[in-house]
Amino acid sequence: MSVEWFPLSSVIPYLEKSKIKEIELTQLITVLARGSTIENASKVDLNHLCARVNTFLSSNDTESRWIGTKLVVVVCTHLEILSSEYTANYLGSLIRILGSKCYIKDEASAPVPAIKTLESCCDALEFIIGNIRGKQTLTRQTLTPKLPAIIGSLLENVTLIPDKTISLLYNLLANNSTTFRPFGSKFETALVSIINNQNFQKFDSALQHKILKSLALISFNLTKNSPSELWRTRFDHFVKELKSTIQIYTEFMSLEEDEDLWLQFNALPSIPADFQPTFSPLQVDLNESSVEVLKVVSRIEVLVNLLVEFLAVPTPQVKVPLNYLVMIGQLLVAINPTFTPIRRDIRDPTLRQTIAYSATLLNHIGLRLLDVLPKFFGGDLLPHLTSILSAVDTLVPVHRTDGKISLNEAGIVDKSELIFASFQTRINYLELVEGFSNTSVLNRSIETAIILLKPRLPDSLANGTEQKLKNVSISDLLADQQLFVTEPADYQKQLLRQFFKVLLTKCQLSLPKQTDILRMVILDAVNGAEVKELLYAALLFPNKEAHASVLPMVKQLLSNDDELMSVFLNPRLPLLPQKRAIEIQEPEEEPEVEDLKRPLVEEERSVKKVKIEDPVVEAEEEPEQPEEQEQPDSDHEEMIFKSVGTISIPEPTLNQQVEEVKPEQSPEQPDEPESELESDFEIPEIDVDED
Repeated sequence: MSVEWFPLSSVIPYLEKSKIKEIELTQLITVLARGSTIENASKVDLNHLCARVNTFLSSNDTESRWIGTKLVVVVCTHLEILSSEYTANYLGSLIRILGSKCYIKDEASAPVPAIKTLESCCDALEFIIGNIRGKQTLTRQTLTPKLPAIIGSLLENVTLIPDKTISLLYNLLANNSTTFRPFGSKFETALVSIINNQNFQKFDSALQHKILKSLALISFNLTKNSPSELWRTRFDHFVKELKSTIQIYTEFMSLEEDEDLWLQFNALPSIPADFQPTFSPLQVDLNESSVEVLKVVSRIEVLVNLLVEFLAVPTPQVKVPLNYLVMIGQLLVAINPTFTPIRRDIRDPTLRQTIAYSATLLNHIGLRLLDVLPKFFGGDLLPHLTSILSAVDTLVPVHRTDGKISLNEAGIVDKSELIFASFQTRINYLELVEGFSNTSVLNRSIETAIILLKPRLPDSLANGTEQKLKNVSISDLLADQQLFVTEPADYQKQLLRQFFKVLLTKCQLSLPKQTDILRMVILDAVNGAEVKELLYAALLFPNKEAHASVLPMVKQLLSNDDELMSVFLNPRLPLLPQKRAIEIQEPEEEPEVEDLKRPLVEEERSVKKVKIEDPVVEAEEEPEQPEEQEQPDSDHEEMIFKSVGTISIPEPTLNQQVEEVKPEQSPEQPDEPESELESDFEIPEIDVDED
């Protein structure tokens, strides 16, 4: 069967600048991407194709260059062209495009077509390098000689198109560290410059992740000797820089009033007098604007994310200061105006509110740091489990009423985003344990979860004052009150269900707390059908002190064909083992041996018990025979299991002749007077062995 293919010679005439617009570019790319088009083409047509593509790349016209970057990706998908000498020419042309920057004079106002062409050029380079990597001959002959020029051209455009260049430079840094070594200092300087730029926070999170990951890797990957020691040195350096940045908050808040927080802060590495930070110093002027406080928050977030990237990048065997990371996370979570009040000399209400808001942002940063630690360290965090949960528990808003501390429901609802983030942190750490018993650090979180899961009215409607209700139609409130009810979002409900499941399966809760959770689980299950796993957890992990079961309610909520419910409602006992008689055919002489063994065994058994009415006295008058004494079990075994040729039947002794015979009265004999044998008194049997 012949395969239909499109002749390459029919599209080559369109591969010119004057005729390229006469055909749809997508159709042209589709034809060139087909393997049959290249496989059935002549060598002359292939040379024409490769030469035309290189002509587009070598053009000074931005649009022609962009077309060339798209065509080179398509033709390099075919091994016939990738392994040819044209691949080196393509790499050289792409390097020249990056080196020229598409003739951009002012990077601040660069034209969009030029930026798109440079980005497409980086995509083409990444595609070709990825296809060559792993092929030793192509790597040695084509890629390796071009690597220095590729790295240099990418570094020239790192601030212009950071998204594309940094991704490619990171791959080259990780896979070609020897070739990258001369460019390491330049690359690190460029990365620090990007981070110091005020627009860094405007980058999307994926690009920020690439930049910080590259900075972490280049900090130690290019050294020849002791990379693990350099990793630790750079890590401690950024910990000190983070501590110096957090210290700025001592000007805003009284951190020393929280003793635990202050101890953790002082436990971090001390900052030497000649310390040189990597990033530029912050300039914060609160008199100019209260928003200046957020600069400190942004710098702390960058440094925390950088420490996380130090853990994520490939490293040699290193010693990680885990206690530093835990203390930083707890410290950021503990910065709270409730426990570390804002300084009294700051009286501007706007500034005070901004500082309080910035403290909430720091809490989010601390939670994100604590969230990633179980991923890297797992069970090594168990010694810190209680302290971490205690620190997270301080995020729950409380107030004091009549000397008693109770939850502040309005504050919980207002900080619901932070509270939900804290639930995820608790889940990550509780999943590391089994049977967690110190539930005192979880009681507030359980009550908070129940509050957030309940439907609620807005504060303006729930309060009921005329002043707050003056803009609300009473008829609407009375007729359509359900329209004013708000509930948690779906992802928030799912997070709370996961939290309840972890509590039921991993913790030893008190009966009142578990009862509250079960009540919310049942109510939630009535309204939603996606809580099957949570119902399973409530059913499989009952409280030891509970006197009632949730099985009837769970049965009503789950279908009858549910497998787990079927096991509970119709328990199936395992099958009992059964004995089966197995007939074994034995040789003919074996039954004879068994026949010889059986009488001996019966004789030995008959010796053991003798009735008192037998003439024992006469047996004592006979000369003592050694056979009268019972042989040990081992002697019996030796006697019974002797070989057939040596078996000898001994003459029966007196005791062996005595048989247990019950007297039978013949009907022909006359009745005799009642004797001792016929009395109702039964004489017990005497065991001869005990004499």
